[in-house]
Amino acid sequence: MIRHTSVGTPLDRSQAYSKATTGVDGNFQFPRVWARHELVVAAKDGWYPHVSRSKTKLTLVPIPIGAIALHDVDIPVDGESGFSLARGMVVPIAEADFLIELIPGEDNWFYRVVLRGLDAAGFAKIASDEVGLGGEGEFTVMHSAFLRATEAPIEGYSTTADLQDTGAGWFIRSRDRKHYGKLRCWGGVEEHGERAMHFYLTFQPNGSRDLATAFDAEKFLAQFSFSN
Repeated sequence: MIRHTSVGTPLDRSQAYSKATTGVDGNFQFPRVWARHELVVAAKDGWYPHVSRSKTKLTLVPIPIGAIALHDVDIPVDGESGFSLARGMVVPIAEADFLIELIPGEDNWFYRVVLRGLDAAGFAKIASDEVGLGGEGEFTVMHSAFLRATEAPIEGYSTTADLQDTGAGWFIRSRDRKHYGKLRCWGGVEEHGERAMHFYLTFQPNGSRDLATAFDAEKFLAQFSFSN
């Protein structure tokens, strides 16, 4: 399914669709409805979605059998907390792979969240060639890039990750350098003076760099109101 939305309008069901055709190489090709559009979405069960605002040729990547789970977790943030990649939760610093540090801004109104690796733990940014798209559209494009990032790099890890540095997410190497995962922050909440960050998180327990992640196309489409 390909969906066009005009720039500056909400992603709702009143906007235009165009029919997509798929070639033998698995590529979706489509005509542009107008001279401008905001998002184009291609999704199918059993394949990772491709979301773009600039491409006229989208490629779906098959989800392999045995893909690992993608977890949706809320992480309390209060000053400095330790986090275990394998357990997917806040733990004592002695058991943690990295620290989650809350850095308050002026008058404690705005704040930054920075991840700091312990020992050999590190972070490598997941690249995306889609930039400059704001709002829900940017989130959808970047989440597609996050899902399609299926192998952690061997090198190129830094000791910190600033979550204000927007992008598709981060590959993570564990504290013992033996395991990998990936993480994407998709928002935060503050209730009754307590702060929490929302993350998508996946972890590969077998020690490989394979981070192909299980994915539900219908859930993805419904979440962003792309379903008919």
